[in-house]
Amino acid sequence: MGTNFYGHIIPTKERKEKLKKLIDEDNFTEIKNEVDSMYGKIGEYEHEGGIIHLGKRSGGWKFLWNPNWYEVDNGTYDMEQKKWIPKKEILKWYDLNRQSISDFVHREDVEIYDEYGEKYDPDEFMKEMEEWDKTPWVNGKPKIDGEQYELEEEKDGHTSMYKRYGDPHEEFWKRLGFNPGYFNFYSDGMRFATFTDFS
Repeated sequence: MGTNFYGHIIPTKERKEKLKKLIDEDNFTEIKNEVDSMYGKIGEYEHEGGIIHLGKRSGGWKFLWNPNWYEVDNGTYDMEQKKWIPKKEILKWYDLNRQSISDFVHREDVEIYDEYGEKYDPDEFMKEMEEWDKTPWVNGKPKIDGEQYELEEEKDGHTSMYKRYGDPHEEFWKRLGFNPGYFNFYSDGMRFATFTDFS
């Protein structure tokens, strides 16, 4: 059994007032759009605010951080050439290191909760996740990552999911200078998923 952790970005007073006004006006479509933008899950297509999945702690595994990096195309259409001129950029909430994530969770407008609704102090959260990786699992066995899991599966005669299907996100991370493999990679001693949509 695992536990997911989330950073809730608290909307500004101005955003809350805007929502109240929309409610007073019974503007159903805009109310829904504003609620989704202010309180929904942040992902590939929603970046303004809301709930950011920070990562997951699972028994026997090293903590798996969500990188929350998205490639977006902020290009333009060239009317003369009649074609799209791409401009790829990385949208991210933090750099993939301990200090940057700590800075994010310490923001005044961010509160940390687990999936059961328990609130965490930012210092306690960072310390607890760091200690999680150092603390041995059952019978003093160290916690594992994607590569160790896949190798154990192969020892047991199972075909590795990684070797069978590959990782469609691997090239993206290699292009950005990371060394992914077995659906995860390390940065600043922290284990990150190669994908952002997991729970």
